[in-house]
Amino acid sequence: MPARKATKRWLTPVLAALAVGQFGWSAINWTPAPSLDDIVRTTAIGDHSSVYEVVSNSGGATVAKTYLYYLMKTETDPTKALTQLRTQHPFLVTKQSGAITEVDGWVVKAKTYDTVYRFASVALLEDGDAPQIVDIELDARRERLRASH
Repeated sequence: MPARKATKRWLTPVLAALAVGQFGWSAINWTPAPSLDDIVRTTAIGDHSSVYEVVSNSGGATVAKTYLYYLMKTETDPTKALTQLRTQHPFLVTKQSGAITEVDGWVVKAKTYDTVYRFASVALLEDGDAPQIVDIELDARRERLRASH
């Protein structure tokens, strides 16, 4: 019994410290979801889905627009689509519009000359009955920016 009490004496403060640490880490790394203002364009992929390019102007006048790229089942009503997209994770977030250059089967090709904030090279899409893995190929470089100066 004395060993059990000794364990309880140090275990409770250690678990409390871990919980506080986890809360602090989560609070520091939390970022609010961007506002999704408008669907710029959609590109068909598969039989029932689309690549959505959505603009976020949440930075106001002093911050450039951000473009978010999503994979989702095609929704014909833009308001419903934006609502559904708010629950999804974008595979590409960049300052450039028109980054999607081609959709070839289950491969999405993108090219950007501007800042990339987030990128995932693989995405999962539910198109029809079964989930489908989609490969994302990104060509990101600053060549055009350097050449124009």
